[in-house]
Amino acid sequence: MGRLNLFIWLGRILLALPLLWLPQLANAAAYATGGTGKYKSEILWLTWGSSTNPLGLNGQPLSNGAVSKASVQVVNGVNIEVQCKLQNSSGGLESYASGGYHGDVFDDAYNIGGPESANKLVAGLMTRNQTTNFQISCTSEFVGGSTRTPTSLRGFAISDAEAMASNGSEYIVGAAKGDWSVIERMGTNNDPYYVQ
Repeated sequence: MGRLNLFIWLGRILLALPLLWLPQLANAAAYATGGTGKYKSEILWLTWGSSTNPLGLNGQPLSNGAVSKASVQVVNGVNIEVQCKLQNSSGGLESYASGGYHGDVFDDAYNIGGPESANKLVAGLMTRNQTTNFQISCTSEFVGGSTRTPTSLRGFAISDAEAMASNGSEYIVGAAKGDWSVIERMGTNNDPYYVQ
C-alpha cells in the first residue's frame, strides 16, 4: 500500500467514525418513576435513540457504537459516571419505549409518564422479525473534580417485555460474567419461562 493510499484510507476511517458514532449518543439513563416494579429506585435503565433527550427517542435505528450514559451524584462533589456501548451488532436493532404491544407488560412495572402509549422511558432494544446478536459493554468510574477512579458496577439487569412464543420462534440468549438471578417476574399466567 502506497503512502498516499494509506492517508486516504485513514482519512475515510476518521471521517466515518464521527458520522456513525455521534448521532447515537444518549445523554442519560433514567430511573422509572411509575409502575408496580419492586426496584424502581434501584435500577438505572439505559435509554437509547437520542442525543438530546435523556429519556431516549422511540423507533430510532441503532448501530454499533450507540451509547447510553449517565452521571449520578453519590456525595457532594462526587458522581458515578456510567457509559454503556452497543457493540458487535448484527443489525436490525431500534430503540423501543415499552407499551406499544398489548402483550408487553414491562411498562406496567417500569415507566415514566404512565403505561402503554404514555410511557416515555425508551429503555428497550427491539428487532423486527429477525435474530439479532449484539453486546453491551459498560464502564463506570467515580468522578470528583479532575479525579477519575474506575469502579465496578454492582450488577446488570436485563428484562424481557413479554412472554416469548411457545413454539420457540422467539427467544433471548444471554452471556455475562458473574451469577445470574431472576429478581422479578410479571404477568398473569403461570406458564414456564426458560432462560439460557
